Amino acid sequence: MNAFKTFILILLVVLSSKGFAYTDSDAIQKLFKEYKALITKNDPTTIDRISQETIKYFGHTLELVKYATKQELLDASLLEHSNAILYRHVLPKNKLANITPQALFQFSVINGFSGEGNYSRMAISHVVVDDKKAFANMTFDGRGIPNRFYFKKEAGEWKVDLIAMLLDSERFLEFEFKKNKVPKSDFVLGYIKYVTQTPVPNEIYIPPFQK
Repeated sequence: MNAFKTFILILLVVLSSKGFAYTDSDAIQKLFKEYKALITKNDPTTIDRISQETIKYFGHTLELVKYATKQELLDASLLEHSNAILYRHVLPKNKLANITPQALFQFSVINGFSGEGNYSRMAISHVVVDDKKAFANMTFDGRGIPNRFYFKKEAGEWKVDLIAMLLDSERFLEFEFKKNKVPKSDFVLGYIKYVTQTPVPNEIYIPPFQK
């Protein structure tokens, strides 16, 4: 083989390897498909695909669930307030006593409190990577929707980052709260009643545990 043929062969190999390189975008698309499949089945191993920051959020939520007084919940964000009352309402005290942040997330997935909804009809497109963070536009039944899905790289592996989406939920709740023009506690109890389809007693504001 002469030098020219050798050069062409090497060039083709290089171009081919670049063309089929596994990119961050590919990894994120794969992660989303795995996450979507697991959460659609209410699979508790969904937790393996989420960021540590998300787990920390559930740890903070758990502290509020177990120990926060009514005034502390009124001083918290509306989403934190609502989540604390939700989990107090649906989890018995004996389970709350030993539950971990990871188990709380798993419980929320199994019971549809973390977005099980219509994930099977969702997809992501146009992944934008910025170092160790990324986002992608979302589609529903193939049509674009004004939502983004967020990701974070931890220890070299991409994870789903729910924090930004939780902030979107916060904005929605704040909008509904302002529109209803009722006391915050009344709004939260009404919202939890709507979500769980069960009445919520006012005694729910008594913290189940003392520090």
